[in-house]
Amino acid sequence: MAANVIPRKGKRGVTYTLVVHHKGRTKKKSFGRDKLAATRQERLINAKIRAQSFGIAEPPTSPTLREFTADYLAHRIGHLSKRQQRDRHSKFSSDGPILAPLGELRISEITGEALVQWVETSIELKANGEPRSRTTIAHYVNALAAALRYAQVRGLMQHNPMPELRLMLSEERNTKAGRAARRSKVSPIEAEDLARLLQAARGAHQEWVYPVVLTLLDTGARLGEARGLCWSQVGWGDDLGRGRHLLIDRSIPSGLTSTEETKSGYIRKVQLSKRLRAALLERYVEQGQPSAESRVFPSFNGDNFRRREWADICGKKGAGIGHRQIKDLRDSYASLLLSAGIPLAFVSKQLGHQSMQLTERHYARYMPDGDEYQAPEPLARGEVPADLLARLPERAKRPKTSQIPETLPTGTERG
Repeated sequence: MAANVIPRKGKRGVTYTLVVHHKGRTKKKSFGRDKLAATRQERLINAKIRAQSFGIAEPPTSPTLREFTADYLAHRIGHLSKRQQRDRHSKFSSDGPILAPLGELRISEITGEALVQWVETSIELKANGEPRSRTTIAHYVNALAAALRYAQVRGLMQHNPMPELRLMLSEERNTKAGRAARRSKVSPIEAEDLARLLQAARGAHQEWVYPVVLTLLDTGARLGEARGLCWSQVGWGDDLGRGRHLLIDRSIPSGLTSTEETKSGYIRKVQLSKRLRAALLERYVEQGQPSAESRVFPSFNGDNFRRREWADICGKKGAGIGHRQIKDLRDSYASLLLSAGIPLAFVSKQLGHQSMQLTERHYARYMPDGDEYQAPEPLARGEVPADLLARLPERAKRPKTSQIPETLPTGTERG
């Protein structure tokens, strides 16, 4: 037995009908366009079902969630990418935020009330009491939802309470606090700070630090993509900008030593700036012109780089810009190019995003708005958009339209 709200589109618009299945029979009740009333009634009936108010009991032999997820991980995640499989195993670790509080419950005992309590006590806050981001909460909910869908298909639970939990979370997200919580956490570095950062990277003890930082900044590549970069992926091109690119087709994620596909699964060509081409060419010569499949940065370890070299060049003895995330270089690449007037579609492709909507959601506020027109930054002969990053400190001094005096010469009329 279960109750479901079914939307129907007709001449009066979208109407909502509550459908209840009980003992092989179906009962329907129309709520017109009152979706809220229909949803409340659906919740009430399903709550009575879970409380066994209708005399229906779940099979007592259903496995515990811990037992079931072992079977789920063994047989139902093979279609996912390696990265997603690792993430799914991590989400369902024996002492993690899912199985630690819910693992001993039988599948039939997982109710909407239990899930709400789980979110409020185990997911919204970390072990140290700090709040988790809405994105992280959604990842845990999605992982559990996938497992419970499999349980429902297997016939181990008559009613899946996950849709009710999602509805509750969506209502929270639509509040003012919820909208603020899901704002993009993009944090680009200012152009002047980037100049000091590159100067500090050039003076680092390890000679590969500067080309690594420059690669991350001038291509917007992810850290794992820079780790997996081989010389066969470098298209040297010519001084006129033709054919200069990096072919991003692999990645070495943090904690691993073998290559795999990129995070989005897409292969892309990222245009090569003049200064990055020069830095990579210098490194290629210093390495003795290695083979095509040799790594560009063979000794580059992402975790060590983050703790040591990156911390040093950002700190007081380096650029003096304080603690910054390595991802801020990727954010800087996107935000600075968009603010310079480079089209969103181009930047999205260079970043390897799955859609322009994803790029827009993160970086729309850095695009020139319609209130103050600012001409796109022109490219000189032989330049690609990434070359703009080398001269953005000077560009920041250019006045905007609103800063140009409105006074006109005597005798001049406004058209």
